[in-house]
Amino acid sequence: MPGTETGPLVRLDATQGSPGAAVDWLTEHRPRIREAVARNGAVLVRGLRLDDRATAVAALGRVIGDPLIEREGFAPREVYG
Repeated sequence: MPGTETGPLVRLDATQGSPGAAVDWLTEHRPRIREAVARNGAVLVRGLRLDDRATAVAALGRVIGDPLIEREGFAPREVYG
């Protein structure tokens, strides 16, 4: 898989993925993404085609899993997905 791991920021290239395959690409690369975030605090994914809201919501869910439970009533969260 194309990508460079120089310095603290891991860069992954998703430009070779077919249109509409963002969720499949994230499913395939989720372990590497999560490991890079745990190790470095961030990862940059370039070329991931999120063409509509539904795809973006599905992609986010694929990477982070279930949303966090509201624990602080003074700072309520909005649900966008």
